[in-house]
Amino acid sequence: MISHLSDPNGYFNKGIAELKEIDNATVSTDTTDALDGFNYTTNLNGKNVQLERRFKLEVLNWLNNGEPKLFRSPTEGNYLVRLLGVSLSPVDNLGRMLHNFSCTAYEIDEATPEKLK
Repeated sequence: MISHLSDPNGYFNKGIAELKEIDNATVSTDTTDALDGFNYTTNLNGKNVQLERRFKLEVLNWLNNGEPKLFRSPTEGNYLVRLLGVSLSPVDNLGRMLHNFSCTAYEIDEATPEKLK
């Protein structure tokens, strides 16, 4: 499930920073600063729907950028993969605000320290 609440390190925080600026909060060009003091809620309101939409699109762009991804599985180990056929589907019982994603991951190489660099 894709939600901005699952990104505590702010890897996809551009949408959050832009939304905070739109919300007439302190304007900042540094997205890390823009996260400080942001009121995280899970209410089904226009602000959160817009926030989730922006976050979802940032994640979708990253999933579709064609670069290798590290797939980590506790039972299968680590793999370098390429993602194809990425699709999103809204979660109806959450007001279609959050989305699940699915894709096909093809192993492209071993996940060795040298390859990860």
